Amino acid sequence: MLESKAETLRIQKLHECCILDTPPESNFDDIVRLAALMCDTPFAVITLVDNDREWFKAKKGIAANEQSRDCGFGTPTLLRPDVLVVPHLEHDSRFAANPLVVSEPHIRFYAGSPILIPTGEALGALCVFDVVQRELSVNQLAGLKLLARQVGAALARRHKEKSRSDILEKPTAQALPADLGRQDTAHNPEHFNGAILDSLSKQYCVLDDAANILKVSRPWLDFDQAYTGDKASLQTGQNYLALLDTGLTNDRGGKVFAEGIRSVLNGTLSRFSLEYPYCTGSGQLWFAGKVILFPDQNLARLIVIHDNISEHKQREERLRQAVESAPNAIVMVNESGTIVMVNAQTEASFGYARTELIGQRVEMLIPERFRGAHIGFRRAYLADPVSRPMGAGRDLYGLRKDGTEFPVEIGLGLIESHEETLVLSSIVDITERKRLEQRFRQAVESAPNAIVMVNESGTIVMVNAQTEASFGYARTELIGQMVEMLIPERFRDGHVGFRRAYLADPVSRPMGAGRDLYGLRKDGTEFPVEIGLGLIDDDNGIIVLSSIVDITERQSAHDKLKQTLNEKEMLLKEVYHRVKNNLQVVSSLINLQAGNVTSPETADLLKQSADRIKAMALLHEKLYQSKDLARIDFNEYIRSLSDNLLFGYGACSDKLKLNMKIDNVFLDVDTAIPCGLIINELLSNAIKYAFPGDRRGEIGIAFTQEQGEYILIISDNGIGLPSEMDFKKSSSLGLQLVDTLTNQLMGQMSLDRTNGSTFTLRFTKTC
Repeated sequence: MLESKAETLRIQKLHECCILDTPPESNFDDIVRLAALMCDTPFAVITLVDNDREWFKAKKGIAANEQSRDCGFGTPTLLRPDVLVVPHLEHDSRFAANPLVVSEPHIRFYAGSPILIPTGEALGALCVFDVVQRELSVNQLAGLKLLARQVGAALARRHKEKSRSDILEKPTAQALPADLGRQDTAHNPEHFNGAILDSLSKQYCVLDDAANILKVSRPWLDFDQAYTGDKASLQTGQNYLALLDTGLTNDRGGKVFAEGIRSVLNGTLSRFSLEYPYCTGSGQLWFAGKVILFPDQNLARLIVIHDNISEHKQREERLRQAVESAPNAIVMVNESGTIVMVNAQTEASFGYARTELIGQRVEMLIPERFRGAHIGFRRAYLADPVSRPMGAGRDLYGLRKDGTEFPVEIGLGLIESHEETLVLSSIVDITERKRLEQRFRQAVESAPNAIVMVNESGTIVMVNAQTEASFGYARTELIGQMVEMLIPERFRDGHVGFRRAYLADPVSRPMGAGRDLYGLRKDGTEFPVEIGLGLIDDDNGIIVLSSIVDITERQSAHDKLKQTLNEKEMLLKEVYHRVKNNLQVVSSLINLQAGNVTSPETADLLKQSADRIKAMALLHEKLYQSKDLARIDFNEYIRSLSDNLLFGYGACSDKLKLNMKIDNVFLDVDTAIPCGLIINELLSNAIKYAFPGDRRGEIGIAFTQEQGEYILIISDNGIGLPSEMDFKKSSSLGLQLVDTLTNQLMGQMSLDRTNGSTFTLRFTKTC
């Protein structure tokens, strides 16, 4: 121990700083965190050495608020002019019995620098700890001394500038006069101090050795008046323990608090604290009660403080309810890795009762093969505590009580208070998700097509077995590479643009519509492919899924079929051409024969037959000239047929005017031939008979389609047919042919004799 005189002076200086048992303060907390960060340790404290205890003003990673001086770290450090370093605490007799060494967190390394004030006294130490053997660099040791010097400077300033909270923790114990009148406060410091204390919200009373009340603060009296009803308020001279025992103080901590006061009075405890509920007519309040020794034992023995913490408790209860009702397992762990809170879902997920978890190391929930590494990960997180998913890029597993493992996803968050830093872990059992992922992978793996999954940057993230077979690469050669490696070099620059365009408008669709696509094998050979694109958008980002089909065989079969069709098309065109030539030969022979016939009637009949054959020859000519061998452009055919007939009958252009209104109609061969013969008959009749002599006139041809029906109209404004003539029963071969062909088309023919003749044919369009 230190020399008695020096020790007495040192403790006096410590008490004059009025810092013992004060609430946490950010400037001291920051120094502790900076020391831990600088020395790369998980634990650090500012410990102040009192008569029989070491009290922690600030701490990081340590749950306790104080410890006995007999086995503490501070006293040996006070004796050192420099930093004290102990690499093996468990082997050092000064510290082997320290609770932080023999139990959680099992500290093994210590370094501490004494905290000196300007007058030279060492009031405590700035300490850092670790659970493994460590060494500190020269710079770290120097930095620890500098930080300890800052703590000493802060204590010196505190001695000169006391805050109101400092005054509250160290009140004057003398009984203040009940009524000093309106005397000048400069000459009545007791009254002045009492007025200040009464203006604050803390409720306190001062007791003597027998627990008699020496002083009660105004806030306590006001609270009693508001909530105790018919019970009398505390008064100077009453015995506080007797009031507690009889319940006259409305159970301000009750018998438990009374026992705490007795323990401090008889020296069993140096202090006592208790959180307790306080029931009122309007609801329940919460208080934190504290019993501490009065600084000057010659004036009073104890001071009892009651602090209303209802708002804090309400927030705490709301947090507890939120955590308890969360659908995920919630585990709260302190800096040493000890579980301090769990929720119901944690019990359900891991199979433990919460009483089996609280106070245990969190590694009990982790499979044994991961536990060693987890301690390092936990420390790394505390060094950079950013809320984030845990284990990015790694598969994480939880361990149930029955020894079974299950996949999990963990989110980490930090809860910092002045007392300690807590890590909140949200744990999701992803067994079902993993099962679905496995099914998806199995489906992809067994797909008959090559499947390539690519992220937004074009990097391959997954392939299946068929991809390996199609491209000749092992999947380890593909994962992490750019997808362009599977594309022939001449297409790669363009593919980057196509990929970006797809991500800008990601609609599932075939890729490369209208373009021939090719893949590139590992051996440098190319092969034609067909690609379907799809999008997977989740929390991990956008993934493009490409289904790639090797269409080499299909392309070969297509080429053969195309070649066969081309050959057949050429053959069919040749057939149409030969038929057309043969029909023209027949028509020419008939015309030659008509020229050698002396009978005009016979010559006319032969010419009509030649025209009919030529009309069919013209159809075959249009067919072999057409790109579509199955259909004829009937607009063009009618115009060619009209020109041939006008020329054949020698009709003068100034005598007849031909009006046409023809839609773009395409007819198949079976419809075009009868339709063409009908036009040939009706048009030739109009040319020959409608305008005898020098009569002038107009002939109209209209061919339209409306709602699936074709309408053919042949009209003239000539002399018309005799009124008694029934064109459907005429002896004329041409009109009989018209009627027969109309029936063949399953159409209807009508005749309007107004202003010449108008034949209208209607027949249904066939598919």
